[in-house]
Amino acid sequence: MWMKNHVGHNPPPYSPKTYSGDRFSTQPDPVFYAYFIDGEIAGVNSYYEVNQDECRSRGLYVYPEFRNEGIAIKLLRFAINQNIDKKYRFIWSMPRDSARRSYEQAGFKITTGPFDMGVYINYKCRYDYET
Repeated sequence: MWMKNHVGHNPPPYSPKTYSGDRFSTQPDPVFYAYFIDGEIAGVNSYYEVNQDECRSRGLYVYPEFRNEGIAIKLLRFAINQNIDKKYRFIWSMPRDSARRSYEQAGFKITTGPFDMGVYINYKCRYDYET
């Protein structure tokens, strides 16, 4: 597993800024994880701190040729373990229906029924750290 935080690197292949209508807004600094197989990126995930109690897992993706090998679960569990020492109460996410099972197998609990985000059916879920 490889972890990279983009802060201080130039030029990053991604940006903490997102375009919203007619202006840019700054997003929290994300941390990216990549899972490699034979030197090739098989999947990625990112997270960012929302506040002192929570962080959000976002951007989970496994390339089609590497799916159904448990890589998504490994990426999610890696994020859970990497954030233990930060004293978050929980990590949350909004996985697509197609990724819901991976989140559940990684220890996340689904907290809503399905809802339509306009493109995909999503759920809300969270992983609670023991307090």
